[in-house]
Formats: sequence, C-alpha cells, structure tokens
Amino acid sequence: MENKIPPPKRRVAVLTSHPIEQQGPFFKVLAAEPDVDLQVFFAWDFGVHRPTLDPDFGIPIQWDIPLLDGYRHRFLRNLSPRPTSARFWGEINPGIVAAIWKGRYDALVMYGWSSVTAWLAFLAALASGTPF
Repeated sequence: MENKIPPPKRRVAVLTSHPIEQQGPFFKVLAAEPDVDLQVFFAWDFGVHRPTLDPDFGIPIQWDIPLLDGYRHRFLRNLSPRPTSARFWGEINPGIVAAIWKGRYDALVMYGWSSVTAWLAFLAALASGTPF
C-alpha cells in the first residue's frame, strides 16, 4: 500500500476593512477547504463590539449576525484617530507589515486599495515576495 502524503495547505491571507455580512459566509467556506489555511485581517471592528456610526446611513450599526464564525481572523490595531473605511487615513494599521512578513503566505487577497493599510500591505507583499 502506497502512503500518499497530502499536499501542503496553501496559506492565504485576506485583508479587508471590517467584517461585512457578504464576506463572512465566503470566508467560512474558504476556510473549510482542506487545502487552504486561511487568515483574515480586519483593519477595524466596525459594528462588531459596539454600535458604530455609519456615515452613509447616518445611524449606528451593530451586527446581530455571526460574521466571525468558522475562520481565523484578527483585528489589527487601527491608529487612525477617526476610523472609517470611507477615507484614506481612516485605516492606519502598521501591524499588517509584520503580519504579512512573518506569515509567509502563499497569497494575499486585498479588498480595496484606498487606505494607508492597503498600501502598507501592498508594499509588504512586494518586499516579501508574496503574490497578491
């Protein structure tokens, strides 16, 4: 009988602004894939731990559905004095650089490019040779 060694899991990092109801189920399905080792990084915790004012709707939002179940995730420390996904300076997470560098991911998936954090991730991926 031949021993088949399964191929190594692909280490995939995802960077997104905050938990979003449309992304949670996708991350859960992706994390369940046997050949994927998924890590999701969030730039801030909009509506997760406390109500957060949504500037587009003009009302506080707090999610009442499980957006974080079924996959590994980490909230990066956001240094922005006014966190938001609507402005370039609303997501300032320098911790993404070390996370990408140390994580040695096979790929980085980025949802967006219009924040300090996205550009830091982009530069860290280039410097570390991580495909994005």
